[in-house]
Amino acid sequence: MNNPNGLSMIRTGTYLGECFIHCNETLTITPDKTFYTLTSTVKDPQYPDIKVERETARKDWGELQWLINWDKFRMLPSSIGQPDSSDQGGEWVEITIGGEVKRVDFEMNASVPEIDALIQKLREMRNSISPSK
Repeated sequence: MNNPNGLSMIRTGTYLGECFIHCNETLTITPDKTFYTLTSTVKDPQYPDIKVERETARKDWGELQWLINWDKFRMLPSSIGQPDSSDQGGEWVEITIGGEVKRVDFEMNASVPEIDALIQKLREMRNSISPSK
């Protein structure tokens, strides 16, 4: 772990530009709580936004801390590849440490070697909390 003190939040999600129903997925993880949302670009009463909240498992938070290499993460460009350029979707990871926030966007389901293990863990957590998966 190359993680300074002060890790307070990890966020991740997916988005689809040419989409109207359940297009934007966000997972927000803090040491205590995990929040999941699935929202639509156009509000539709047949497809309401989905929101789930649960306690963050200590094991998950510990694993996330171990997987973060802050020095490598903060050196990544803010966008890798062409996320959602041809409507294949985009994915992102955002980390907040000591008041500093860094977000990286990349193509949906892509591999980013510097943070691939972290991405895989976040995808696993997102899929486990999503009622639609």
